[in-house]
Amino acid sequence: MNRFYLYKQGRLTGPHTEITLQHLRESGELGSFTWMIDEKEQLWKPIDPSPSQNPFQVNAISSQKDTLSGAFVHRGFPIIGSITRIDAFGIELSIAPETSRTQIPTRDSLLQLNVVNEQSLHSGNYPVLFENLICSEDQLNLRFSWKNPTLTPTL
Repeated sequence: MNRFYLYKQGRLTGPHTEITLQHLRESGELGSFTWMIDEKEQLWKPIDPSPSQNPFQVNAISSQKDTLSGAFVHRGFPIIGSITRIDAFGIELSIAPETSRTQIPTRDSLLQLNVVNEQSLHSGNYPVLFENLICSEDQLNLRFSWKNPTLTPTL
């Protein structure tokens, strides 16, 4: 059974089943969301009526001064954090220290990481491999390497 996540105004909700989506569609609530991602396809799609600008189609990050965030879904849990490092070799995502260790991917897990420029709302999905977890008292840092280095975002 497919599971879906819905996006509106910077917030991600889910997972939702196909049955839940049907109920949201019938009640008219689905229209209050702007984007949807299918956990299997890992592709953002607009919800009708389509927004005028798709923030999930740009594959370049514009400036080092911009705030970057990242998100991915693993074992049904959306993981969201701040990008602390990005270069030709990989990317580092800082997440809340209270995140359960069961939500952390295993080494070499292939994931689709959605990188968002918070100022411009431009975003892109990038295949990454989970490398390791770095723990400190106030944060957890997840390190990823690029699956396909030719598709990396540029600053």
